[in-house]
Amino acid sequence: MSVSTIDNYLDELRTCTDTDRLLTYLKVQDNYPVFLYGDRAELFSMVTEAFRNSPSQNGIRDSFINPKMSGDITWLFDYKGGAVTVQVNMETNHMYGDQKIADLDHSVCVMFHSQPERFEEGVGYTKAMALAIASFGEYIKREKLTARFPRVNINHIPNAT
Repeated sequence: MSVSTIDNYLDELRTCTDTDRLLTYLKVQDNYPVFLYGDRAELFSMVTEAFRNSPSQNGIRDSFINPKMSGDITWLFDYKGGAVTVQVNMETNHMYGDQKIADLDHSVCVMFHSQPERFEEGVGYTKAMALAIASFGEYIKREKLTARFPRVNINHIPNAT
């Protein structure tokens, strides 16, 4: 299966049970970034609220818990008993080089961090990372957000022809 579209990629993340494939082909590793494009303050508020209110049928459908603010521009959330920490930053992250879409820099960076020492029984931390990324990816699609998954070179541009 090709992961050239967000739909194919999210399906693979949800269904893949092979840890080696998750790590090498699907690039599910610590410090996994998703970049969002648009009004910085509006996106940051919208995304952090969706994580804080999860699970929600109209927002992020999986449960992200223990919201913590870290400074003025960062929120942290835990997933699957803490196996994954999600960091939402209201800033451009240049660690991954030029990540522009239509000449625009991303305005919010959502970073997924694995916490192997805190994985939930029965769910390995790599699979927990894949499920967290997939859950957020579904939210991106429903909300029609412009996003980039740089590890796999996938852009999601709603209503693009």
